[in-house]
Amino acid sequence: MSETPEIHPYLTLIPDRAPRQKSHMSLGQAKKAVLYRLSHDVLTVPARVYRWTHDGWELMWDIKEGTHREEMPWIQGNQ
Repeated sequence: MSETPEIHPYLTLIPDRAPRQKSHMSLGQAKKAVLYRLSHDVLTVPARVYRWTHDGWELMWDIKEGTHREEMPWIQGNQ
């Protein structure tokens, strides 16, 4: 066993999903988890994306229900 446990560096929190919290190996996987909750290009539930830092989990994005695909915070110009 390694001294440093492997950690999935991204986490999504989506209220209507089971499990509510899910860790991801890449930022792309975390974004896909959020985009999966779109209906007609609009987010149907709020979602949060966190990243692991040396200090612990850090909130990257708190995305509100009703956000349109083109308004996602990772789209250039929306940050």
